[in-house]
Amino acid sequence: MNNPETSIIDLAKGLDSPAPPEAAAQATTNQNVPSVEAEAAPVVGSTAELKALVDSLLMKTRTKQAWISVDLPSKGLQNIPALNIKLRPFRYEDERKLRAATSLSESTEVLEELMNSCMQGGSLRDVTLADKNFILYKLRELSYGNEYNVNADCASCASMNSLTVKLGDLECKRATEDMDNPRRVTLPDAEVHVDIRELMARDERTFNNPEDLTENLWKIVESVQGHNDRMVIQAFLKECSARDISFLRNNIFESRMGLENTVKFRCNSCSHEQVIELPITEDFFSAS
Repeated sequence: MNNPETSIIDLAKGLDSPAPPEAAAQATTNQNVPSVEAEAAPVVGSTAELKALVDSLLMKTRTKQAWISVDLPSKGLQNIPALNIKLRPFRYEDERKLRAATSLSESTEVLEELMNSCMQGGSLRDVTLADKNFILYKLRELSYGNEYNVNADCASCASMNSLTVKLGDLECKRATEDMDNPRRVTLPDAEVHVDIRELMARDERTFNNPEDLTENLWKIVESVQGHNDRMVIQAFLKECSARDISFLRNNIFESRMGLENTVKFRCNSCSHEQVIELPITEDFFSAS
């Protein structure tokens, strides 16, 4: 029975109330157990201390994300800036920005921004289109590893094949001393020589569709039979035969150098061999 002198507050607090026998026994047992205090985590008191702590935690990551020198495919090509390019892998914040893009055009802009942020010694405006493609694949290799898993349908039996491509093993054609830039081609119908320059990464948006391609060919042509006036070049191209324009276009986009992004495989079902262009899927920027 409760002590009549015990107040309601005392009862609520459990004061002056005898403990049950089980609780008393547990308390006696606990008195004999040595207490162990948890080691207190260091308190971060300033921005400098926070940075020092994070740097210590990321010490090994920093080593793996160091800047790495690369030789671009265009190295040594005439009239192309001699760049000493270094690349670093994507960081989490870089990937987050890329995955936050909601449209193809936005993704393209974000990707170019990230590629520039992962480059030292130059920017995408300074490199050829072949160099940009090379940088893209190299950044993927540095950021997520050498292996890239893709699926490919067999052209013979339509079976799907799971392929593991080692990006570091892809062949890369590089500029040689005998490559001219601009280079001269002779049109089959007009029978005049045309000097065309190497495509730069900054030219890529100029050729988004076939119509843009035809309208902007003059931007890649340096001269026609020695005439380098832009009005002459534009007027000439507008009057050219379809055959000459096709010939010119094929030469402009001819793959003289750069990463060879084609792979050969044998079908697991029917053993048919074929060559495919390595696709860039939604898994390109993820670890395989």
